[in-house]
Amino acid sequence: LLVLAGYHNLRPASGGGSASGGTPIGGMLPVELTSVSNTACGPFAFTLTPEGLRHPAMQLAATPAATQALLQQQPKLAGIVATGRARPGATVLARYPAANPAEPDASGYVVLAIQPYGQGRVALLTADTTWRWSRLARLAGRPDTAYVRFWSQLIRYLAGREATSRPAVVVSSDKPSYQRGEPVRLSVS
Repeated sequence: LLVLAGYHNLRPASGGGSASGGTPIGGMLPVELTSVSNTACGPFAFTLTPEGLRHPAMQLAATPAATQALLQQQPKLAGIVATGRARPGATVLARYPAANPAEPDASGYVVLAIQPYGQGRVALLTADTTWRWSRLARLAGRPDTAYVRFWSQLIRYLAGREATSRPAVVVSSDKPSYQRGEPVRLSVS
């Protein structure tokens, strides 16, 4: 399961908590949803944690240093949805650089975290502007290598597939946008 934390799907619900917090999906996420804020923290460079640099889902280049350099060359992301701390058993692959008061060690806010769940894996990405890595690169006449590798590697990892140099995974929807409650049809090739 991959959850993208847009500003509406994890927003605080009336009466406290979050829109997803009381649902089965909320319980599967690698972060606590007790202190969700739908305010973005501001632009930032996607920076992997030491665990993220070693994780198979984030092997975007030949070495960890080359992976981090590739990510640092990308346009900054607009911000994140601030959540509570990472759950025990979760692996935080990327963090926002501002201290998160919900974390015991005051480490940054979770940007990307994964955890095993049942027979599968769950990932949460709290930044919703990775499209900038593709669109802005293509507008400038450059390839969107980081964008394609990031999503391909993450999807392969979540699907339990080996992270190798296979063709890019392409995920598309039948429409560019949806209304709340409307069915979403995705195709993966």
